[in-house]
Amino acid sequence: MIFFKFKVSTGGNANVTGKSIISQVSGGTDYLGIDDGGRELPVESNPKETLSESEAELFSHRFQTTEVTANPDMGLALSFGQLFNVLGMKAGYQAYLGYSNKWSYEEGEKNTYGAFGSVLTLNDDQTFQKSKYSVDTTALFNTALEDEVNSIKSTTSLIRKSYRLTRVDEGISGEAGEQIRKVNLEWSERELFSQQFNGEHALTEKITANWQYGFSNTSLYNPDSLSYRYDNNPTDTDVLYYRDGEARRDFLNLEDDNQSLVLSLSVKLKPLSFLTLDIKTGYSLDSTDRSSEMVRYTYNWFSPGNAARILLFLNKTPTIY
Repeated sequence: MIFFKFKVSTGGNANVTGKSIISQVSGGTDYLGIDDGGRELPVESNPKETLSESEAELFSHRFQTTEVTANPDMGLALSFGQLFNVLGMKAGYQAYLGYSNKWSYEEGEKNTYGAFGSVLTLNDDQTFQKSKYSVDTTALFNTALEDEVNSIKSTTSLIRKSYRLTRVDEGISGEAGEQIRKVNLEWSERELFSQQFNGEHALTEKITANWQYGFSNTSLYNPDSLSYRYDNNPTDTDVLYYRDGEARRDFLNLEDDNQSLVLSLSVKLKPLSFLTLDIKTGYSLDSTDRSSEMVRYTYNWFSPGNAARILLFLNKTPTIY
């Protein structure tokens, strides 16, 4: 027996879909939820304290924001499977593939006040725009093989969640009434891969053996999260100027690998008609391997010889638990 199912869905939000909203320069494979490499750290992973101008120019030029039309949300789902017999055993498999993308958008005001005696004074009077393009992908694959005394199953899963976030804040900041414009550009990928095997075997009428082995990998990849700021100039309040030293670029990569093994043996005994004994023994093993790296650069364009300077470098070598 074979089954097959394919589904297409679409939707939207009246406040977002079809409208022009703020966004950023996208990669060629953003629609798949995967960076095309354009956001990767372009210099060695063990960065120097200060980069030369030529090294700093290797970073992608992604500072500008753009206007895009928010397309309708879309979802695709495919599932199929089959049941059959092989070598006198029942066998089967089931697969699922899913994909969806979605736009969201927010805009509003952000105000803060300071108390001076019995009077509240406006400190910050800003507006913001924030858009988010999300991509989710899922892949599942299950297989099974069994007869009267044996059962073996396998489960494979891959789940990915990615998003591209753009935010711009503009307005008055602080008591001095300084006009500012702050921009934040972010790309994030989260992934979970898991593989599980398990089996059950009736060795005799009274003895059953069970086993389970699994491994998984979880990761967080945030390449080139970029932020920068413009301020007005006291002598030219109608024009915003780049604020030196406020631009920064963050590169974050986290990984977590896990393995587990479980073995068990159970014995059922009935020494007396009114007494049943269920004896179990087993062994389990778990291991975890974690690694992380974060690099942060800041620009100082108006300081000779400091085209890009590292602010933060955290590198945690893998550890096993």
